[in-house]
Amino acid sequence: MVVVCGAGKWQDFIIRYFLRSGKELCIIAPENKLSVTPKIFIEEDLRNDIEIVRKLSDFRNSIELVFSDQSDLGIRLVSIINEKLNLRGLRHEQTKWFYNKYYFNKLLDEERPQNNKRSYLVNSEEELREILKKEGRLVLKPSDSQSSKGVTLVNKNSDINTLILEAQNHSINGQVIAESFISGKEYTVEAIVLDGMVDILAVSKKEHLGFGIADVLYYDQEYRDSFEELGEILSKFCQKTRIENSMLHGEFMYNGNSLTMIELACRGGGTNISGIILKSLLGYSPVFKVIERITGKVFEEPISATLGNVGLFFFTFKESDSNTALLSYLTVLENDVRVLEMCIEIDLFVKLPEIKDDRSRHGYIILGSNDKREIESIIKAINGQAGYECVKETFG
Repeated sequence: MVVVCGAGKWQDFIIRYFLRSGKELCIIAPENKLSVTPKIFIEEDLRNDIEIVRKLSDFRNSIELVFSDQSDLGIRLVSIINEKLNLRGLRHEQTKWFYNKYYFNKLLDEERPQNNKRSYLVNSEEELREILKKEGRLVLKPSDSQSSKGVTLVNKNSDINTLILEAQNHSINGQVIAESFISGKEYTVEAIVLDGMVDILAVSKKEHLGFGIADVLYYDQEYRDSFEELGEILSKFCQKTRIENSMLHGEFMYNGNSLTMIELACRGGGTNISGIILKSLLGYSPVFKVIERITGKVFEEPISATLGNVGLFFFTFKESDSNTALLSYLTVLENDVRVLEMCIEIDLFVKLPEIKDDRSRHGYIILGSNDKREIESIIKAINGQAGYECVKETFG
């Protein structure tokens, strides 16, 4: 039996593979958003690990593999199940250093004393104001949330109590941390650990365009070899946490001289980064390599042609009559061979959901080509449509 923690749709390709292989499937999630029907569906919040482990204990001897939907909540549950049922794979003692950002920063500082990034536990508004007197401005965030939910930049004029409560609302344990503000350009990294050896697979540069496409991860294979220090940082961290076989997804800042890790997760990137994007760049899905190491079995996956550049672009629509024209344009664009995937997550005929932060997005598009100019021309064409905002990320 294969157990999947979470029902993120970007794991469809792995789940379908196991179904074709005749594997029994168990999915754990608050609701099943996948396009497949598992033999066993455990309808539980992923944070209810005690109840989930109890329900799985009856199947302990038949469980071959436990893996996540590439979410922080999912990988946390994977490690707890493995530890409690004595299964192969990540243990909770290892993963806690990744999904708790306060622990992550402390461990990173031990490995890299020259790192100027500092992290503080925040217990009250008064405590945070004292820290601000020294730092000037800080990044406030939940210690254990996914992506940038609940993350804000604060200074002495901020409504601090409200922002602390907002961060707590996005946390499992209610813990809030404040980090020193670090300037520079933002990048993401996708890597794999096999038998303790780290291999950098792709690096993306994040851009905030502020119109139309709001966030972009632009993956250009030239980025991958541009940061010699990156591999050393990841290797030391994996040695410290004894991670042997896993995907890694991280974010770092680079100011032209020094590199500072912001966070690191022992999973692949979501939004089909670990699926469509990496396979387009590498010709294979590296998550299968991790599964092979854990299970000791070889999984045959067809090798596909590779692309030199892939861009992940997030949409944020505005309330506008032009949204209908834009949607029509995107519908036509969906048939373009350079469009690897498109997802519009809103109904333009009803009121748009409120935009609360830079992660409140209305959809995304993944574009791929060996010629970066082709991707840029499509983005310019999209930005020619009125009434929306968008951001890009490019992988390479």
